[in-house]
Amino acid sequence: MNTRNTIILVVVLIALGAYVYFGEMGSGQTPSATPTPSVSTLWSLPADHINRLEVHDLQTKQEARLVKDSGGTWQIEAPITDTADATRLNSLTSRLAKITASRVITNPPADLAPFGLVTHTMTVDIGLTENQTQTLQVGDKNPQGFSYYVQQNDNPAIYLVTSSLIDDLRRLITKPPRKPTPTPTFTATPAVTQTATPEAIATPSATSAP
Repeated sequence: MNTRNTIILVVVLIALGAYVYFGEMGSGQTPSATPTPSVSTLWSLPADHINRLEVHDLQTKQEARLVKDSGGTWQIEAPITDTADATRLNSLTSRLAKITASRVITNPPADLAPFGLVTHTMTVDIGLTENQTQTLQVGDKNPQGFSYYVQQNDNPAIYLVTSSLIDDLRRLITKPPRKPTPTPTFTATPAVTQTATPEAIATPSATSAP
């Protein structure tokens, strides 16, 4: 190989190396980088239209049923019968009205057993004033333990939803949202200070002379 061909080969190699470096590495990205999952909305409902909640734990065979009466007061029908804590229910329904997912599997495999979505672990029925119902089918937790696999109605897509929401729904069964009992208030009675009167002061008794 003569000197001219050697120089041409070296120039080509340098140009190729520069292309690889500045074209891929210079952009700050690596070909094997995992893209950051985007947040997706499972559904968006008007929170004030939610008037019924039913949670069925398919493992323990227990359930919770809550309904909002015509006056806007939540009542517990199961597992106990009582007036519900409005603060707790309003907070929960506002979170249920717009559920976001950290990841969506749009084309799940035919076998849903690894996700716990064959028999499910829990179902949640959400009733609306328009006589509509949204159903959430809950499977297992993901390997990291921060989310649950869920499906919506007949939608085959699988969503990863934060475990805090699912755990709070399950607590409607294990810890029913009973309305707190008002704590009675007691008014302290001021202490009465008694002042000794001259009549109350004992006088020494006279001793008779012998």
